[in-house]
Amino acid sequence: MTEVIVRRATSDDIDTIVALWRKLMDLHQEVEPTYFTMSAGADDSFRSYIAKCLDDPDRMVAVAVRGGEPIGYIHVARSQRPPVMAPQPIQGAIQECCVSERARRAGVGRMLVAEAIKWCRERSLPHVVVGYTLANPMSGPFWNAMGFRPLEVTALLPVETKGEHSQS
Repeated sequence: MTEVIVRRATSDDIDTIVALWRKLMDLHQEVEPTYFTMSAGADDSFRSYIAKCLDDPDRMVAVAVRGGEPIGYIHVARSQRPPVMAPQPIQGAIQECCVSERARRAGVGRMLVAEAIKWCRERSLPHVVVGYTLANPMSGPFWNAMGFRPLEVTALLPVETKGEHSQS
């Protein structure tokens, strides 16, 4: 099997990153359509956003590459905690992590997470956090296997708004 390397993403990787992100968003939309509905032009908006992230010193985007082809990516950023928190109010926050279906269960995600943690360690960030969708059956087991432990829960309650009243 061809070796997998993890490297910093470049502008040449953007199309692949957007395609991987879209698959992740499609999965989220499938499991929770009322919350994860994508706006028109979402792919273009994400493309522009991730391109800016490549040059942002407070962010790191890395890709896993096998045989010259990107098969996964991770995006981590410096994140501000409330200033009342100690030891310092800055932490690392994994924004997205996705591995192509055909490359899963081969250690690629683990390699990407290791790169994100290394980036955080080099910046003396004392914590790394990640949010994941509970309805995604792969997320919890993966992040637990990476050593992350659940910390908070975000609960969703759809609220009926004007214009959504049923006509009886």
